[in-house]
Amino acid sequence: WWNSLTNKDKYARERLSGDLESLRSFYLDRGYLDFNVESSQVSISPDKQEVFIAISVNEGPQYTISDIRFRGELIVGEEELRKFIPVKEGDVFSRAQMTAISEALSFRLGREGYAFANVNAVPEPGEDNTAAVTFFVEPGKRAYVRRVNFDGNVST
Repeated sequence: WWNSLTNKDKYARERLSGDLESLRSFYLDRGYLDFNVESSQVSISPDKQEVFIAISVNEGPQYTISDIRFRGELIVGEEELRKFIPVKEGDVFSRAQMTAISEALSFRLGREGYAFANVNAVPEPGEDNTAAVTFFVEPGKRAYVRRVNFDGNVST
């Protein structure tokens, strides 16, 4: 996740911002929903040959999944949608995993003709370091294909 020092170890503020976002993603993917970068300080040595970067973070508690729910217009039955969810109650929350599940659910709705379906996973942190995850399903309008043209294919 550390890209700020590259190309002969030259410091770049923009890359540090990107690195801090990567650090945030790293922690969110491991269940730390309350993760926060408290501060970041950059200082230069008196001879201007070295850069010192100090980052203060608060990771907070690690959250596990307490429940998985669906809200919205469920075109496909809930039992069918649950087949695309490999996590279970008690597993550590992972934002990357929730994004992958949302994409899989959108793809499943696409198989029913809802090519522009949108599924968003929203964690709801609880007091006991657990999070209920709600998947908000918006299938959108059904897509139809009127005609498919093949040009240039003369051999089949």
